[in-house]
Amino acid sequence: MNDIDYLLIVSISLIVLTFITILAYGKKTVKVKSDKKLFFKIVPLVAVVSTVVSVFLMDYYYQNNLESEIKKYRSYLTADLDSIPSSDFERKKALDSLTSLNSRLNQLLKKIERQEKIIGEKEGIKTEVRNSIKSTSLSIDKIETYNEISEEFENLENIKGHTSSGNTSNFEFHCPTDSVSDYVDLVLKINDNKLVDKIAYIYITVTEKRNDSLFFREFDQAYLPQKGLNAFRIKNYLKKPNRTLKIGYFLKNQMNKEYPRYEKVSCNSY
Repeated sequence: MNDIDYLLIVSISLIVLTFITILAYGKKTVKVKSDKKLFFKIVPLVAVVSTVVSVFLMDYYYQNNLESEIKKYRSYLTADLDSIPSSDFERKKALDSLTSLNSRLNQLLKKIERQEKIIGEKEGIKTEVRNSIKSTSLSIDKIETYNEISEEFENLENIKGHTSSGNTSNFEFHCPTDSVSDYVDLVLKINDNKLVDKIAYIYITVTEKRNDSLFFREFDQAYLPQKGLNAFRIKNYLKKPNRTLKIGYFLKNQMNKEYPRYEKVSCNSY
């Protein structure tokens, strides 16, 4: 039984108890004074008063309870959902956290719907919770598609450099256009799934141009390729000026060369 069931039982019990008490007292009064009119006036009045008091108590209780639930809801949303799962462990941790959050939000929605029977419709907060559930579900779907970070990243650090044409038709990628968010999701689609097995790493770098001859690398990471969509969440470095993001791949048969070919595309700051 939920809280509403218990409170309804208490309220109804209070009304019934009051009615029985007045009934017993009324019968005694009738025997002594034979004043039936007084008895039939008192009983409905007390019953109505008891009902009104019970309704006010229930409304007060559930209004406070709803405010408490809304505070919990706000606290749920303070969790950092933009954190980057940089390993399988962190990826699983993020998924567990978001799944737990969605479960709590669904429970909250059901609780609010039950409380509406007492305090009236609360469509505004219900819409907020539903939107949060959709947003969290979308975050779960995204994380489940994120590529695994390569644990053999040091192999790339041993190469002297790379060659590149600066563009490729082997995969599809659209440069991010979000200039507000702290993090962005990059999505790369390899056009030929047969190519995936030949790829050693998908490689992402972000560099800052400090002057014509000085470049500073802010981010670099290698990921294992996967068929279908390849997705990555990184900090939104392109919010700042003079940044260049490069994303592409190295083939396995290139990794023993001093200057392996890097099939990539580049994106510049907004």
